[in-house]
Amino acid sequence: MFILVYVDDLIVTGDSSSMINSFVAALADRFSIKDLGQLTCLLGVEVIPNPQVNKLSQYMRMPTTDHWHFVKRLLRYLCGTINDGLQIHWQSPLQLHAFSDADWAGDKDDFSSTSAYIIYLGRNPISWSSKK
Repeated sequence: MFILVYVDDLIVTGDSSSMINSFVAALADRFSIKDLGQLTCLLGVEVIPNPQVNKLSQYMRMPTTDHWHFVKRLLRYLCGTINDGLQIHWQSPLQLHAFSDADWAGDKDDFSSTSAYIIYLGRNPISWSSKK
């Protein structure tokens, strides 16, 4: 189980739903708490699903063979990254750096643009965004 504390907010996550529920119940016995449900925003950054999954879900009503091939490609990618995650390095230099990218009108379906950035403090990501 992982617990992220920021001022007066807690984010609780982990592999075991029963352990998380027990922890939240123990907190509720001792403190006045409000469970906000699924995480949608963290430090002012909207938490969204994988952009490819979001894109793919737009075609669920009438999928084509191309969409099926993309689903298989996405599943192969997810299987290959199952052990990846967001790592926080305790000993990291206090150097700030950022990366950004944009794809102007890159979506051939609706000619919308995609832009993204990520900001690091040392080796740790501290802010990021991806928008269509």
